[in-house]
Amino acid sequence: MLKRIYIYLSIFIFILFCFKGLIFLDPDFGWRLRAGEIYLTSGIPKTDPFSYTMPTFPWVDHAWSQSLIFYFIYSKLGYFGLSLLESLLAVLVLYIVSFSFGKPVLSKKIFKNLGFYINTRFLKPRLFELSYEKLGAFVNFPVLLGASIFFTFFGIRAQIVSWLMLSFLVLILFKSYLGKAKYIIPSLFFIWANLHGSFLIGLITFFIFLFLKSVRTRKALIGEWVILLASILVTLINPYGPGIWREALSSVSDTKLRFSIVEWMPALTMLDLAIVSFIGISFALFVKYWKRMAFEEAGLYIFFLASALLSRRHLPLFVIIALPVTVKTINFLLGDAKRVKNGQERFTKFYKTLWLTSLIIFFIQAIFAFREAGYLGYGGFYPKEAVSYLNENLPRGEIFSEYGWGGYLIWNLPQKKVFVDGRMPSWRWDKPGNAGLTSAFDTYNEVLSGKTDYRKVFEKYNVEIVLWSKPKEEDKLDDLTEKLEGFLSVFGWEARDFDLLQVLELDGWGKVYEDEVAVLYKSPR
Repeated sequence: MLKRIYIYLSIFIFILFCFKGLIFLDPDFGWRLRAGEIYLTSGIPKTDPFSYTMPTFPWVDHAWSQSLIFYFIYSKLGYFGLSLLESLLAVLVLYIVSFSFGKPVLSKKIFKNLGFYINTRFLKPRLFELSYEKLGAFVNFPVLLGASIFFTFFGIRAQIVSWLMLSFLVLILFKSYLGKAKYIIPSLFFIWANLHGSFLIGLITFFIFLFLKSVRTRKALIGEWVILLASILVTLINPYGPGIWREALSSVSDTKLRFSIVEWMPALTMLDLAIVSFIGISFALFVKYWKRMAFEEAGLYIFFLASALLSRRHLPLFVIIALPVTVKTINFLLGDAKRVKNGQERFTKFYKTLWLTSLIIFFIQAIFAFREAGYLGYGGFYPKEAVSYLNENLPRGEIFSEYGWGGYLIWNLPQKKVFVDGRMPSWRWDKPGNAGLTSAFDTYNEVLSGKTDYRKVFEKYNVEIVLWSKPKEEDKLDDLTEKLEGFLSVFGWEARDFDLLQVLELDGWGKVYEDEVAVLYKSPR
């Protein structure tokens, strides 16, 4: 039974991913599902079909094919089918990245000492060895830490595919060093550009790799640069043409996202145990051994580390790049240890401790991730009952709701369009004939901060209902939030003292509905 532990461990991780996918509902899932339905029944629209504030904006769904896939699978197999698919992709990412660094160089003699005696009432006393034959890639403790970080960010989300595509690219770059596999790279980018806008990160990765390899080898690598050019050109083959680039670049270049959207905030705002452990160990080993690595590997490591620190959204991508590098540096450390008296024994104890610690961190991370996923589930975060009320009492005017609920409303209240949702933070549109706002997201934030008079905006768009989260009593978490806002203010974050609901009540708006999650206010007009 214990001969192929990696199979059972993989199945266990797959089940954990699947359960999290079932209880966590991504804010963008609703609009993506509705978009897939539109594509399948009416074709791809040229302008935004979901908002009443920017109806003429030339919307580009950078993950249009995933919207189709989501809708098709959901209509046939439901949410469970999508959770199975995304969980399979997440586990596949771990295996693909593991292939990029292959078997560890630790000898079987080392492995015999890397074991734990198991003696319980259910199992006979036996030695559990940390061998590659038994544990596969999981014998490398950074893989356990990486899986922990993946688990934190996992859900039925379009960006899981970006992990998969980057892992394929890393496998080609790090394993074959642009051998014969390089000829499939343009095909990879054609698929990537039609699956997710993160293809731009892939192209940047390929460029950095080629440039630094050219510097290291002092060769022009003309054939490889031609492949890069071909990879760029094939990304234009999509329903939007060059528009897909505009959408990808708008998110990358919009610095406001780092302090207005949670998942784009710096990694310092998300210091959990797995992230701190992985970055701490990986970076310490990198600093010690970076001179032994290929220039291009070291350059990509630094680039993705900086990206991850600037935006927590990029942490899984950093893990994909860092895992091969970190495993390589561990092998360097073992090589140095063998040249020191009793060094191999000390390394064995050190490695065993880190492996056990990483396993414990994985389980702790899973518990916290499940708790967070439960909070962002159907009943805990989203206004399920309030939307049911609105479906039965549909207002004639428009609805103004929280940004994070926009996608849910597009899905569950399709009769009404939204003010803003998760697609729109980087949208800017000030062209002739624009019937809407220049930026719905900016106006939304200005209304919430009191910088823009809500009355003018609501009157312009005939807003009749405000759907908002139920105010909660202040607790210790609010004190922590205030301190965090004080820290982020150094980087440009603006705290909000304005209370929209209080102003609405003073202006005569009446509360027509309330539950544990949401409240509804109706205009006095």
